[in-house]
Amino acid sequence: MDAKRFVSGLGALLERDNAPLPDVGKSAMWTGFMLDKIVDLAEANSMHVCASRLGRTHDPRRHMSREYLFDLTIYDADRWKMEWSLPNVIVEHENAWNEGAFLADFWKLQLGFAPLRVMIGYAQHKAAVDALAKTVVEVARTSRWTQPDGTEDLVLLRCPVAWGRAEGMPWPRWRIVYRNLNEWRDLGERELVGTTL
Repeated sequence: MDAKRFVSGLGALLERDNAPLPDVGKSAMWTGFMLDKIVDLAEANSMHVCASRLGRTHDPRRHMSREYLFDLTIYDADRWKMEWSLPNVIVEHENAWNEGAFLADFWKLQLGFAPLRVMIGYAQHKAAVDALAKTVVEVARTSRWTQPDGTEDLVLLRCPVAWGRAEGMPWPRWRIVYRNLNEWRDLGERELVGTTL
């Protein structure tokens, strides 16, 4: 699964389900909501997931309720059959809604290897989402990380609700940062379905 397929598939699931959004004040509910959507995405693509919160689908033939360093690791059918194989996708979902926690998980994700690495995070208001997107690009550029050929990075950011006077982001829009061929690009705020990377 590449970044384009991940984004369009996740976007289609979010639109198709027109899912009632979880209570934004309860971050664990957001984590469960997004985990369910990513498991649905994997299943729609005949892939398998390892994640610690897979109570709904704990079936070793399909998924494994276990976390291996990252919040989710996703495997195609061939890799799933092999023990200790390289995942196709690794995902970090940081729901602390602060820059420090987000950047710590982003750094951890950059240390991992998979053809696609996905970082999902949140901020308390739209200006904080904008600042976080800018920080991701700047940290990635100044840290001079080198990426293996054929890999992609995808960062999805949201401000699900208005906090005080600040405005939230309309559902289902996300701020997208994308890397391919060692070039990090802030693609701005957009809906996932139909997004060109």
